[in-house]
Amino acid sequence: MVSVKFFFKLLMSLFVLLVLVAGGGMFFLDGIVRKGIETVGTQAAKVEVKLDDVGMSVFTGKGALRGLQVANPKGYRAPQAVKVGQALVVLKPLSVFSERVVIRSVVVQEAEIHYEKRDGKANLDVIQANVESALSQDRDKNAKPEKKLQIDSLVIRNARVHVYGDKPDEPPTVLTLN
Repeated sequence: MVSVKFFFKLLMSLFVLLVLVAGGGMFFLDGIVRKGIETVGTQAAKVEVKLDDVGMSVFTGKGALRGLQVANPKGYRAPQAVKVGQALVVLKPLSVFSERVVIRSVVVQEAEIHYEKRDGKANLDVIQANVESALSQDRDKNAKPEKKLQIDSLVIRNARVHVYGDKPDEPPTVLTLN
């Protein structure tokens, strides 16, 4: 017959194991998210996507992305199309399991955007077309209905937009948004 003491030790061992697994998952979550953004972003945009750091909390729904860089397509002058110092996101945690993902706020800080045209095509349009193409291929594979995205607040601080003219030797016009 199983003693109460043995049963208690078994339950405590399972509890400790569960805490260790959950804690380990939280510890590795940031790395998994970072690698996912870099891998899927690069595949979808067809340009290199890099991210320096991610900080996520599944319990509070808060997250931070630091050092996001989206390279320019080949043939454009600037090395990156987009560079973001930091993006802070707060979402309603349980909404990720519903039909509508609710993002309470997004704060983008220290953004650099390079806009240029080559052969009648803007660099950002090329990247957007690549992402839309990847998404439509993914939609064709999955028959599930699309999730809706709701962003309650979007704030952009200390951003600069570099607009390149037609002449290759001409420096870009820089617009600053504070």
